Amino acid sequence: MFQKALNELTVSFQIAGRSPLFIKDGRYEKERGDNASPDAIFISSVRPNEFRDLVRRALKGSCTDFYIPGASLKGAWRSYLEKALRSLDSFPKVCDPLVQGKESTNGEEANSEMSAAENAYRSCSDRLMNKEGQRPDHPYRDSCPVCRLFGSTAHGSRISMGDAKCEKGTPLLAENNAISRQTGAAIAPFKTLVIRDAIFVGTLRLRNFELWHLGLLARLFDDLKEARVPLGAGKNKGWGRTCVTATSIELAYFGLQDRFADDKLRGAAELLPESQHDHYGIHPTRDQALPQITARKNQQQSSLWRNVREIASPEDFWNATRSCFDMTVWDGFQSLAELQALVQKRHSEDRPA
Repeated sequence: MFQKALNELTVSFQIAGRSPLFIKDGRYEKERGDNASPDAIFISSVRPNEFRDLVRRALKGSCTDFYIPGASLKGAWRSYLEKALRSLDSFPKVCDPLVQGKESTNGEEANSEMSAAENAYRSCSDRLMNKEGQRPDHPYRDSCPVCRLFGSTAHGSRISMGDAKCEKGTPLLAENNAISRQTGAAIAPFKTLVIRDAIFVGTLRLRNFELWHLGLLARLFDDLKEARVPLGAGKNKGWGRTCVTATSIELAYFGLQDRFADDKLRGAAELLPESQHDHYGIHPTRDQALPQITARKNQQQSSLWRNVREIASPEDFWNATRSCFDMTVWDGFQSLAELQALVQKRHSEDRPA
């Protein structure tokens, strides 16, 4: 997206399980005739030939080998935001990554033949990438709000998230009955190695952010803190309730200029020259409306091109940035239909006469 680093937010967070938590390790296969071993286990960092020892250690209370993949966290949080934001409007502004455009018999895209219902939530990846792999010059500008933050096949994600490591918890075997979908009869008991009272720790990084990105994250962490975003498998039977809280936040600006001189937050729109605003579809905030924060310089993390501040209170930071994403900001986003019309208009203007 941008040709240089502008800013970066680093959020360390803790995930506390409020119910049994389970994310399946797809490498694990139960040996035939082994009735004592579980049928499925929590994902871990051990090698496949160490699964038997892992289960033995886990049932004795050890859980340090288990983790939550960053992709699982990112996917769950993205999906939640997609559904939540779609509730704000009667016309689509947030795409569905699974919806692809239909094609006509001659192989050309048949957008005009697609019904409004079929095309309403067409994914940004499908809209912006053609068969030759070409994409718009600035796909960020033509993407929906969630794809701007989490990325698509047309442009990279602003957010990177590492695996969350398990610090403590109680591994146990949860027994359920496998039910035949054809007859409804119970087939056999099904044992799953889950983690109860789990504590995981992870880190989220957001680079080249706009201020509304921070506001949206603040509102997401409001719901994460209240355990409204389930995680993993077994949600229909009460598993996966997790409470997520930010434990520390660091803010970094790149370059020689000290952006912390007045303790005001600045996003990409405030840091980029005005000539680039239209290219990326970004709009700066009035100086009077910039969020004010309290932070201290982290001399150890700072360097020649990186100026780092530690936020004094994560909760105060969310309170200061929450207003950066409100209905006024939301109303400023274009619908998917308007974005598609603009993309088609630019393509027609670029075609040779």
